[in-house]
Amino acid sequence: MKTAKTVGIHQPNFLPWIGYFNKIIMSDVFILLDDVQYPKTGGVWTNRNLILNNGESKWATIPINRNFSGTKNINEIRFAQNNNWKESYLKQIRKSYLKSRYFSQIYDFLLESFKYETELLSSFNIHLIASIMRLLEISDQTLITSSSLVKNGKSNHLLCSLVKSVDGNTYLCGAGSSEYLDTKIFELNRINIVYQNYNAIAYPQIENEKFVAGLSIIDALMHCGLNKTRQLVYGVNNV
Repeated sequence: MKTAKTVGIHQPNFLPWIGYFNKIIMSDVFILLDDVQYPKTGGVWTNRNLILNNGESKWATIPINRNFSGTKNINEIRFAQNNNWKESYLKQIRKSYLKSRYFSQIYDFLLESFKYETELLSSFNIHLIASIMRLLEISDQTLITSSSLVKNGKSNHLLCSLVKSVDGNTYLCGAGSSEYLDTKIFELNRINIVYQNYNAIAYPQIENEKFVAGLSIIDALMHCGLNKTRQLVYGVNNV
């Protein structure tokens, strides 16, 4: 009997929240959807995240070059030229988390990770995701980009094609996926559907009585350190 293989699929977000990494560990193979169209306007999670600022969530955004005609895929998006965004982002992190318990360790990790040289947004994001996985001792062998796979179709058909391309038979999706998921297409392709249903676990945040959820995993790392953040990723509530 063929062993079940669960496949998670998600765009390569910028320093995503804990639930993103929970989705990775629940997957046998995690596909980074890097060759789908990037929106010409509006904010998306691939070039911004949420950090804690004076007890509230605040957007921290990477400036990208949107001065192009037609359409581009995520893996074609470049950083804005003549913009020292790395220094600016790290200053935001320093200002927000300087008093946190594990600031020195995690800030040094970010300084080292940000030395990665590339003009491409997706390449940088994937590097950061893999770096955090290694930091938390989560295997990064399951990461693969959709651009490296042979697939076809759009929307639900594309998802099925991607799952099949890595010999998967189960698709792992988020709780909100039911709005766009056509289960009949998956049934026709003999692909099972399972839902992640990850719930954020509260942890102490500096100078903050009410827990702010949905922030970048950097927030948890700054406040909880490596071991407790790893427990949060696995959904263990003893922090």
